[in-house]
Amino acid sequence: LVGDGNAVLRPIGRYPVRVLEWQGLDLMRPWFSPLALYSNTAQRGFLGFGSEYSIRVYSSAGRLERIIRRAWVPKQVDINAWATQWVKGVEGLSSAQATAKQKETRDSPHATTLPAFQQLIADRVDRLWVRESQLADFLPQASAPAVSTRWSVFGKNGQWLGEVSMPPRFLAT
Repeated sequence: LVGDGNAVLRPIGRYPVRVLEWQGLDLMRPWFSPLALYSNTAQRGFLGFGSEYSIRVYSSAGRLERIIRRAWVPKQVDINAWATQWVKGVEGLSSAQATAKQKETRDSPHATTLPAFQQLIADRVDRLWVRESQLADFLPQASAPAVSTRWSVFGKNGQWLGEVSMPPRFLAT
């Protein structure tokens, strides 16, 4: 927990930030691997790592208040279909270059399933909005997803309130 002037107020624990894999001499983030996501309000901080549907809720003093969990069935990744879509988003490739890029993309390190979630947003009244991961999150695109998104909404006390679908290009703030 960091306060004004970047002073460490209190440690809240050690958590993964991202998955990395050695490839020759380089560290690479495998496609579809989870990332640590964080959002906060003045009263609470929310921290989750998408390898499971589990989001820790901390008070403004850095104390763990609860853990929000939800049943989750990981979505399998069709790497061949995804590599084809990904290469379509790369401009200026000849047919031979596109074929080579598809093979390179398929052979790159990747998870076999999507993370549990891709975005956390805490709103002004302490509700937590959790955006479901989808293949489109890993395609070249503008800042807003080009497909519809689904959000799970949790109340101030961690109770699940429901799901909300948003149209393509919706950018939550």
